[in-house]
Amino acid sequence: MYDQGMKQYRLREILQGRTETKESDARFDFLNHVFYCSAVYESPAEKRFEKMYEEICKKHLKEMDYLITNGHEQGRMVVCLGTSEMSGMQRTINILGKLRLEFQNETGEAVSLGIGTPHRSVSGIKKSYEEALCALNYKVIRGPGSLVYYGEIRDILKTPSHIAEEDVKELERCMNEMDSEGLSRIVESIFRKIGKPKYLSPEVLQATAINLVLSGISKMPFMQMQLNEYLGKNILSLDNIAKFQTMEQLKNWIINVLQGMNELMLKQSMPEKRDVIQEAKEYIVRHFEQEITLNDISERFFINPYYFSQLFKKRTGVTYQKYLTGIRMSRAKKLLEETDLKLFEISEMVGYSDVNHFRRVFEKYEGVKPNEYRKRL
Repeated sequence: MYDQGMKQYRLREILQGRTETKESDARFDFLNHVFYCSAVYESPAEKRFEKMYEEICKKHLKEMDYLITNGHEQGRMVVCLGTSEMSGMQRTINILGKLRLEFQNETGEAVSLGIGTPHRSVSGIKKSYEEALCALNYKVIRGPGSLVYYGEIRDILKTPSHIAEEDVKELERCMNEMDSEGLSRIVESIFRKIGKPKYLSPEVLQATAINLVLSGISKMPFMQMQLNEYLGKNILSLDNIAKFQTMEQLKNWIINVLQGMNELMLKQSMPEKRDVIQEAKEYIVRHFEQEITLNDISERFFINPYYFSQLFKKRTGVTYQKYLTGIRMSRAKKLLEETDLKLFEISEMVGYSDVNHFRRVFEKYEGVKPNEYRKRL
């Protein structure tokens, strides 16, 4: 017969899958009980609370057969119980719930609890433990400090909340245009939609999170190698969802991930050891009378157009188009002041082939029409 210390060691081995369980392993059996279930408590509690957990378990489980051990991750505690029949499970859940409340009161932290279903004999302990972890993940939906029994959720119809096609397109647009604010808006909108169903499984949330991320990079093959490394470190681990306490946290995580990818792409677009903005400004001053588009500039300086647009505004305080218009209007005023050239001639000389368009731009920029400006001189 194992002593308590050996039983705890054996339990950890079983939970971690380091050893096979055998039906004949009677030395580990809980006083001939037929069913076994596992419960996993989780809180931000530090190691110093472990002793307190043990004392509370002794008080509430004194009439039950149980083993207690640490979980794989910090802040998790596993309680494995033996029960004589399936019908006694509700009583077991109630007792485990009382433990949760007392843990919470003593630690001052939100304590979540996942409970697995009962399984026959020792061989079912690991399965019940996995179920308890799965149930614990539902705290993302129900919030921190939740009690979730796997039996309540296993039969829920897990119909994925598909992301609408128009939302995917908008997400891709924001990624393509490196629009950080737009990324936040579309993810906020998607989460408002997927948060409406009464039951939403962590598996669906995982799939949604990964689909959002993959949608974000689907049209950017040039970033594949860098993003593969970034995603491997930050995203595509199916266990990651367990660290989130609420959907709000998951949503913010996705926004941060996508914006982090955005930053990575911006960095990729940045030419090294060149002051591209200063070069672009000098180019505009020399060629403002020509048609200069954002794509023209980006191709000339080998820079992503969306990144150039953002960087230009950040460095100069105005958009590229406003800067170009300012240069053109300054030149137009000088020509109106110092020459008798007709408006269509001035319009062409400052980069506008359509004189009516030139009039509208000038009036919007200066507050008066070109002819009125000339008459005031």
